[in-house]
Amino acid sequence: MNPLAKPVDTRVNFAAVLLDAIAEAREESRPIVFVGEPGSGATLLAQRIGGLFCPLRAPHHTAGERALAGELALAAGGTLFFDEAHEVSTFDLRNTIATWQMMEANPAQPLLILSVPDSEGVDRLRKAFGDNNMIVINL
Repeated sequence: MNPLAKPVDTRVNFAAVLLDAIAEAREESRPIVFVGEPGSGATLLAQRIGGLFCPLRAPHHTAGERALAGELALAAGGTLFFDEAHEVSTFDLRNTIATWQMMEANPAQPLLILSVPDSEGVDRLRKAFGDNNMIVINL
């Protein structure tokens, strides 16, 4: 089990876990998934992380495949955040993820952050990614 999937008790621990997750995501081309109900802070965290790795792109979950591909290009070298990723169509999500994965080892590959409200959303993302290669952080 991924140690990052466990709830974090203190702010100090959370900051350390988050910094480790960002480093691991960058080094291993793995997406970060924030799991938490609306209002739990996923968007705020993504914005702060995006401030570290400019630019931050955050397309709306109703954006189509072309728009998502454009957002991926615009986020080159920065951060791409999908809020409510469980609401992106499976087709669009799979195509965007496939394009993102092809950028592996390219310095322009953006840090990919997704948010979902629950474990059902995580399961949907696992199906889209085709494996368990995600860093999951419960908020």
